Amino acid sequence: RSGSMTVGGTGGQLLNTSAVNVRGTFTIANGSTAGLDRVNDAAAINLKGGVFRVSSNVNYNETVGPLSIDDGVSSVAVISPASGTGDTAVTFGNLTRLNKAVLAVAGRNLGMAAGGTLTTHVFINNGTSLLAGSGTGATDKPIIPFAYGATANSNTIGTGGGTGSFVTYDAQGVRPLDLTTEYVQNALGTAQDNVRMTAPGALTGTAGALLIGSPTNVATNPAGTVTGSLNLSKGLLLNTAQGNTFDGTLTTSASELVIISASDNSPTAGLTLLGNITGNIDVTKSGPGTVFMSGNNTYTGKTLLGQGRTYITSNVPATGPGPFGNPAAGNEAIVLRAGGANLTGAAATYNTRLLNDTGSLSIGRPLIIDGEGPSGVLIGSFTLTTLTRYDGTVTVGDKARLIVQGNVEFRNNISGSGFVNDNGGHTLAQPVGMLITGNNSGYTGAWQTGVYQYRFDGATNPLGLGTVFANGSTEFVSQTNTTMGNNWVVLGFGLGNYTGPAKTTLTGNVDLGSFTSQIRVGNGTTSGSAGTVEISGNMSKGNLLLQGVPIGASTTDFSTGTLVLSGNNTGMTAAITAFLGTGAVVADATCSVAASPEIPGGVLQVTNSNALGNGDVFIRAENSTLQLNGGVGAFEADLNIGDLVDYFIQGDGVGTGGSALGAINNLAGNNTIAGDIVLVEHNNELGTLNFSQTIRVESGSSLNHTGVIFDASVGSSTGVSLSTLVKTGGGQLGVTRVIATDVVNTGTTDLRAYLGGLDIQAGTVKVATSTSNNDPDSLSAVKSLNVAAGAKLDLGNNSLVVEYTGSSPRAAIEALIDNAHNGGAWNGNGITTSSGNASNFALGVAEITDTTFSGSYLGLPVDTTAVLVRFTRYGDVNLDGTTNIGDFAILGANFNTPGRWATGDVNYDGSVNIGDFSLLAANFNLSAGDGMARSAVPEPASLSLLGLAGMGLARRRRA
Repeated sequence: RSGSMTVGGTGGQLLNTSAVNVRGTFTIANGSTAGLDRVNDAAAINLKGGVFRVSSNVNYNETVGPLSIDDGVSSVAVISPASGTGDTAVTFGNLTRLNKAVLAVAGRNLGMAAGGTLTTHVFINNGTSLLAGSGTGATDKPIIPFAYGATANSNTIGTGGGTGSFVTYDAQGVRPLDLTTEYVQNALGTAQDNVRMTAPGALTGTAGALLIGSPTNVATNPAGTVTGSLNLSKGLLLNTAQGNTFDGTLTTSASELVIISASDNSPTAGLTLLGNITGNIDVTKSGPGTVFMSGNNTYTGKTLLGQGRTYITSNVPATGPGPFGNPAAGNEAIVLRAGGANLTGAAATYNTRLLNDTGSLSIGRPLIIDGEGPSGVLIGSFTLTTLTRYDGTVTVGDKARLIVQGNVEFRNNISGSGFVNDNGGHTLAQPVGMLITGNNSGYTGAWQTGVYQYRFDGATNPLGLGTVFANGSTEFVSQTNTTMGNNWVVLGFGLGNYTGPAKTTLTGNVDLGSFTSQIRVGNGTTSGSAGTVEISGNMSKGNLLLQGVPIGASTTDFSTGTLVLSGNNTGMTAAITAFLGTGAVVADATCSVAASPEIPGGVLQVTNSNALGNGDVFIRAENSTLQLNGGVGAFEADLNIGDLVDYFIQGDGVGTGGSALGAINNLAGNNTIAGDIVLVEHNNELGTLNFSQTIRVESGSSLNHTGVIFDASVGSSTGVSLSTLVKTGGGQLGVTRVIATDVVNTGTTDLRAYLGGLDIQAGTVKVATSTSNNDPDSLSAVKSLNVAAGAKLDLGNNSLVVEYTGSSPRAAIEALIDNAHNGGAWNGNGITTSSGNASNFALGVAEITDTTFSGSYLGLPVDTTAVLVRFTRYGDVNLDGTTNIGDFAILGANFNTPGRWATGDVNYDGSVNIGDFSLLAANFNLSAGDGMARSAVPEPASLSLLGLAGMGLARRRRA
């Protein structure tokens, strides 16, 4: 287990457990209780880089079952009172060493014979069989060749730096050798002698084991450099001070050379190994301290790094001598076992680290990351300006954790089923943060991203196929089109920044949690639009915030790209599904008009009818576009997005001038959106209010909007609209009507306002054909109207009122209708009706003062400065809906004179003549069949997000 657990108190016991697995700290805190058995005597103690600690204030001996050590350094600490004559002991069954683990042992007067002093003991059933060496004297005692210890007593005894020593085993259990009396000091003795160096010197010959320490037993006061050619017959080298060096030839007559650095956890100082480690031997590096592998070594056995930092200062070739030897066939992989907890389980942990300390270096051999140690394995570069390239494969074991730091390149495949996370620490001064080029489909474990840059160049499933936990503002740069098959879980900040020139596709499911997940798309170097990300898997929960990428360190200049949503995202149930950009939304007239920097959103492209989930889309900045792409590609189906999605739009979208995409862009397909469109003005970065909102429908496509247009512009709550709906692109936009439905709800009916303007710059705006002619619910009303040359407004069987200030637009409107009429074919550009013909139905136009309407028309308030366009019968000159004697009188009074519809010219030939009389006669006493009173309209659910709740809005559910 990881973490910590304590068994103690007056009755704390674990008598029925068969085993205790420790990856953190397990403490038996006996206190002052005498004679209490705390743990089952047969319980196996399995230390996987963990700490087993026993403390007591009275004589106490805890007996447990067999002990196994695994994963880096496992520790046993026995703690007793500061004074007294009692003994505290722990007795284990047989000890088993797994995966070349190291044992660290500590305690007050550890292993000393009782006799008037307080002592601690660690007994191991097979302790004597663990010893290496055959000496019987003071300085040649046998030692456990994979252990070290210290006589100390504290909850923070540290790592053994300065005071660590070899350990032997005798009648008193495990005992550290006395640093003064049980070593040959600064010289060689016999082939079995244990040598301690506390000063520079040369050693050539054979020794039992070598300790390079400190003349003052202080970790920061090193002995210096030891040179020579040395064979360590017991196979153990222990370093206990920062800054020591061995420069020479080193080997062992044992099968394994264990190098333990217990010089504390300094990142820049430890033991430097120069020269050559040689022989047909395995090499194990362990201990929390640092080792610099700076030699050109020729040993042919296996390499295992068990704990602490290991630095390389030169390349590790795929074959031939190098920092990790010249391995024989089958020994090529460098194994990194997860590190253990601090010696006594203090807050600090010591993971296994393989780091580059010098410029740009490569590692050509395979790496195997394994073990269950609590602190994992860290690889990468130590400084911001170094770069490490991994040309060999990397395998992450099923219970292992790999941490990647600094600038690194993975040029081969990553496999396994463990856990990978980045640790940041890179700089763009180097070409990469983390470059991945291999096929990592064989990696099925989890991957957690943080504040880091990933670059993909030809990689296949660069993060494997397991779950990705997004936990920071990660940057992903795809140099070539990259597909990632992972499922994603957002832990906080968002899905990351995507700045590469190529397309990145996420095919797995995305769990957005309860967050507004930021995703940024753009190149980050130049303005404009670049880069594409597609999420084809299903998204659930939360919502998205799409933004551009800052250019350099700028806070005002951004590049943008395209985010494509093609999955079935009905699991997104938030009120808002997606925010595009970040800017200053104006909710009422009290908002100041000041410069307000915006972050553009770029393009959010939708290729699936359910891609927007069940929430609204909110465009909050210029250069932000919702793009509908249906009827093409893999789906080959037109989009039909239901009424749970409303659209809050502003600005003219991504791009400028005639090429701007619009706030909504229909790229392809004959698509339908049933939700409401809310026109929202905002302050742009120049401090100017923008009241124009653009919808672009590309040529060859159509967008049919079956919902209602609401206006949230300043003053809309009083029935006055300031917004202009701009239509661009050669395709057709279908609407139910063009009017600013007011956001004020009176409780029975919704007030309607004249839309500030309708500007059709290209293509067609078509008002849907109503079930009855001139249905009040299909009435369009604007304060200004522009239909550009080549564009078209199709009113169907509905009416239009244009309320104006200043000179009347009637003549221009008549010209537009005349052009569309085209001799009764109604196929020209301008203002037309797809319900008209050459003999019965047409569009009539007149000043409101030419009609009998006063004060209102179809329930809409009108004044004397308005132009009425009405679908009606030919001959209905006064636009009252029926061709009758009143119309005949007007026509007769103007017969054979130049005219317009209101004076009798109902065939639009410029004069009142027999042709007009014939049309009137053919439709005499016939009505256009107008509709009745209109119905109320429910308002969009997300209007409150504009701050409109404080303006007296009554919320209603959509019918």
